[in-house]
Amino acid sequence: MADSCTIFARDLEIMARVGIFPVERKAPQHLIVNVDITFKRTRRKGKIETIKDIISYGDAVTIVKEVAAVQHWDLLETFGDEILDRIFKDKRVVAAEVTIEKTKPFSPVKGHMKGVNTLGVTLVRTR
Repeated sequence: MADSCTIFARDLEIMARVGIFPVERKAPQHLIVNVDITFKRTRRKGKIETIKDIISYGDAVTIVKEVAAVQHWDLLETFGDEILDRIFKDKRVVAAEVTIEKTKPFSPVKGHMKGVNTLGVTLVRTR
């Protein structure tokens, strides 16, 4: 049995209030979130693993959606840190990575983001 396992959720599309500009504070923005969570597996000789023995994909998705609904986040970095804080409440987690992308980047300078499809951040945390 492997000592650890990484689960992931890819291309989770959510709406969240994120950004520092006044126009970004008026309405939620479309974001794409990717989450990778690596956790320790416990070896139990002769036992079959159950859903209680692992971290589920559903848990990862729920955390992202809950954090998105909590409040307005000025920065994607702060939004991502809160996601990681919640993931790391599970003591089995040894590493996690969160990537957050804005799909329609806003800039106060007209045309400044022309040609940019997405922009965002990737945050990595280990225990």
